[in-house]
Amino acid sequence: MTRETVRIKEEFKHAIPATVGYVLAILAFFLLNKLIPSGPCTPGPGILILFVLPVISSVLLIYNLIQRFRSGDPNKIVIWIHLLVFSAMIVLFMQD
Repeated sequence: MTRETVRIKEEFKHAIPATVGYVLAILAFFLLNKLIPSGPCTPGPGILILFVLPVISSVLLIYNLIQRFRSGDPNKIVIWIHLLVFSAMIVLFMQD
């Protein structure tokens, strides 16, 4: 294998936990929303994830950026995943 192939495999290896974490958070949101539905005056626990997920995403993004520039770890894909989720949450909050 070439060095480039090894580097890409290493980046994907680091991206798996982030992807699984976000998928589990989104599944938990839908599951909690189904089990304990929320209304206009009574927000359910599923809504909490909508407020917590952008904060967690931004903290992890900052952590990965610092880690990337300090040690040069191959985590570009993880940074893009965090940016994508953070951007998606901002778009969701901006809608009517």
